Amino acid sequence: MNRRIGSYILLAALCLTGLFSCLGGSDGYEYEISTDAQLTSFSLSHDSLAVLAKAKFSIDQANSLIYNYDSLPFLTDTAIIASRAIVKYTAGSGSAVSIRLEYLDGDTTWIASGDSMRFAASFSLQLYAPSGKSKTYNVRVNVHSVDPDSIQYRSSTMAEVPVLPTPDWATLTQDCPDNLEVVACLGFLRPDEQRDLALVVKDEDDDLRFAFTKDLVDYQLGDKIPEGFPLTGFTIFNNRSFAGLLTIISSLQSVWATEDGLYWTNLFGTGGRMPLIEGGNAFAYNGEIWFMNGRVVAANAYDGLVNGGYNSKIFFSIDGGVVWREKPQKMQPPTAFPLRQDATVVVDEDGDYFYIVGGRNAGVLNDVWKAALNSRLFEH
Repeated sequence: MNRRIGSYILLAALCLTGLFSCLGGSDGYEYEISTDAQLTSFSLSHDSLAVLAKAKFSIDQANSLIYNYDSLPFLTDTAIIASRAIVKYTAGSGSAVSIRLEYLDGDTTWIASGDSMRFAASFSLQLYAPSGKSKTYNVRVNVHSVDPDSIQYRSSTMAEVPVLPTPDWATLTQDCPDNLEVVACLGFLRPDEQRDLALVVKDEDDDLRFAFTKDLVDYQLGDKIPEGFPLTGFTIFNNRSFAGLLTIISSLQSVWATEDGLYWTNLFGTGGRMPLIEGGNAFAYNGEIWFMNGRVVAANAYDGLVNGGYNSKIFFSIDGGVVWREKPQKMQPPTAFPLRQDATVVVDEDGDYFYIVGGRNAGVLNDVWKAALNSRLFEH
């Protein structure tokens, strides 16, 4: 829009303001000229960048700041909107004269709602109310500077690892009846109350069976354990968002769940398409189950893995372990990370960071690695 026209409009408005003030109530009416110089809505759009139109801009009136709280995606090509971005706004007065736009390089222009403008990541808007009062807003268009779907890893220390309480299974089961021998504790169905404990026991006939106790006094016996059921090296999940009330995972092909502790079902549904990995770590992270580390027992022709080698990939499941998929390369550990089995993985209380502690490969490892998905660390 022609700058001179904008200047004339502003001058005319100021003249009218003076005229109304001089005439006052000469015709029996009093005129109130709006002094509201606030924006109530703001948006940007461009035909070649659909994501820009979806950006929701917040207006911080106290700090005179306009910004998109949810940043535009990583690597958004803002160069394609260097010109002809469409600006739309609503002013509080409903009849603002115009808006003066100023770029960081000092260039200025006048715009009305619906005009096109030269795009910049930062610029300012000066809004003039009909009374001539003005207010200046700084506009900031945020774009993610790092990939939200990549993981950052760094070497850490034990001092940073959260200490999470674990039940003393030996103490809990020391009063087991004499005709039963506790072979494995599979976890609580009610972990918050430390109640309803599921176990594997050896009965008086030396058969391994599932068992359940509500009070650590009376024990109910369930099925005999099926072939392939893990007695060691598994991870316990009590998260109700996963497939069962109680789920244990020992490998990508061994995921078991129960509702009552007496009868367990192997949930794994992707069969031979996944490698068989022992000594890995399954943990709940970012609303999913993740699996990493471990030694490959059977690669099953899975690309990048060999029998007897260490697992270099991260797998995940969104349905409690029924189906597993591989995370992209940008999430895998860096080359400096020593591949391992029999490590410990701990997730912090907020679910932002996970810590990989120790394990072994050619020898015993005593290192600690701290990792986080970038999107979990973004403020917006």
